[in-house]
Amino acid sequence: MEYTELSRLWEANKSVDVKISLNQNAINEVTVNKLKSSLSEIKLSSIIEIVVNFIWLGFLGEFVVKYHQESYFLLAGIILIGISIFSIALGINKLYLFTSIDNNFSVFKAQKRIGKLKFLEILGTNLLYFIIPLFFVPFVLVITKGILNIDLFQLGFGGNEVALATAGSAIVAILVVIFLRKSQFKSMNESLKFLKELNQNEHN
Repeated sequence: MEYTELSRLWEANKSVDVKISLNQNAINEVTVNKLKSSLSEIKLSSIIEIVVNFIWLGFLGEFVVKYHQESYFLLAGIILIGISIFSIALGINKLYLFTSIDNNFSVFKAQKRIGKLKFLEILGTNLLYFIIPLFFVPFVLVITKGILNIDLFQLGFGGNEVALATAGSAIVAILVVIFLRKSQFKSMNESLKFLKELNQNEHN
């Protein structure tokens, strides 16, 4: 069922003098189910984000313990651990907000909850400007050493290479954020627009 059909249901229910609230409860349930269905990609991406980061944290923990005496590998591992913990916290918050949207919610309450979800999505996207450049060099160092047992610094990887790699990843970050902004918020904006219209109708 599309948002336009749901809007008509709400209008029809409002225009009829209904003595029992069965119709309203049914429409509420259909509305919430539609909202959660349209935002299901957030639930899936949050679950994947949490699981992948926990696995990654396990690898990083072993890496830091193994190479704690080599300062640049230790620093790279700590940076990546910090980013992973932040990503897990963000994913758990988004998952909580999504799963807490209940059939008994008023239109206003559902609107506020989805608004918070959108805020977290925007925050996560904007932080990529900083996270990708911060993440890239430590990631390469950890992967090459932890999996391939190659020390890039012994192969001549120095300050100039770090600066160039960081600058290149900053350009990639800009492109990624532009792409995400164009594609990421369509379903959420549609949901918020629909709830805003319902909220206005309730007060008319």
